[in-house]
Amino acid sequence: MRVIAGLVALAMGVIGLVAIVGLSLLLKPAGSVAQIVSAAVSAIGSIVAAYFGIKLGNDNTAAQQQQTQQAVEAQREEATKAQAFAAVLDPEEGRRVLRDLNLPGAGRGGAEPRANA
Repeated sequence: MRVIAGLVALAMGVIGLVAIVGLSLLLKPAGSVAQIVSAAVSAIGSIVAAYFGIKLGNDNTAAQQQQTQQAVEAQREEATKAQAFAAVLDPEEGRRVLRDLNLPGAGRGGAEPRANA
C-alpha cells in the first residue's frame, strides 16, 4: 500500500508538470515558457521531495519501534530465565556468583535468591 501511495504521488507530480508545460506552450510566448516551466519544476519537485522525505522518516520510525519492541521482548525473556535459575540456586552459590561478577547483593545481608517454592 505504501509503494502505491508513493507511485501515485510521483505520478501526480509528473502529470501536473506535463499539464503546466502543455498549457504554457499553448498560451504564452516562447520566452516566458522557460520561466513558467522552471517555476513549476521547482514547486512540484519540492512538494514531491518533501512527501518522500516525510514518508522515509515515518518508515524509519516504524522500523525503529519494531526493533525496540523486539529488544524489550528479548530482555523480558532473559529476565524470566534468570529468575527461574535464581529460584533453584543455592543462596551461597548465588552470592558467590554475584561477588565474582561484582554485582550488588553479593555481600552478607544482601538480597538472597529465593528458595524453590
